[in-house]
Amino acid sequence: GNIVSNIGDVGIEVGNNGRIMHSTFNITGNTIANASGDGILIRNANNGCIVGNSIVSGGSSATSSGIGIFAAEADCENIAISGNNIANRQNGSGIRVGIAGSFRARRLTISGNSLKGVIGSNNGVEFQGFGESSIVNNNNITNWNRNGIELNGNFNEARLIKDCIISSNIIQNNGIHGISGSALVNC
Repeated sequence: GNIVSNIGDVGIEVGNNGRIMHSTFNITGNTIANASGDGILIRNANNGCIVGNSIVSGGSSATSSGIGIFAAEADCENIAISGNNIANRQNGSGIRVGIAGSFRARRLTISGNSLKGVIGSNNGVEFQGFGESSIVNNNNITNWNRNGIELNGNFNEARLIKDCIISSNIIQNNGIHGISGSALVNC
């Protein structure tokens, strides 16, 4: 793996902000320290895995994450996020899944990660917008300023969190809720 440190924006990025879909990626065994943006950002990409990375410190805004999945100009599908260690991010969430417009995040598996927040951090795992057929299980989620897991859809905009499985997570010492959700269907 690589050692990436003291970065002014994203530590490792797959995809871009264009309409080109990126497919089949593997981000494994990297150490990322003090990235002011996302530690790892997947944007408009699918069919990949993020495994065994260590992401520590950094995070200069509320939307930065240890690992960010962002469906902005294309759907993000079939992504496995497992065995990662995310700790001491100053702002943002441990793992954040977001969408823009009509695009979707589907069939994500977030499993076996250690997510340790600090004062000022947001959520351990966060879905903002549409999430479908995803699994969040066997994660250790502690010390986040807000919620351990936040599933935040919106019925008015048809941005639903649906057909998801949230199970067997250890969630403790978070500031508000262990698990919080809105606009959930069959979860």
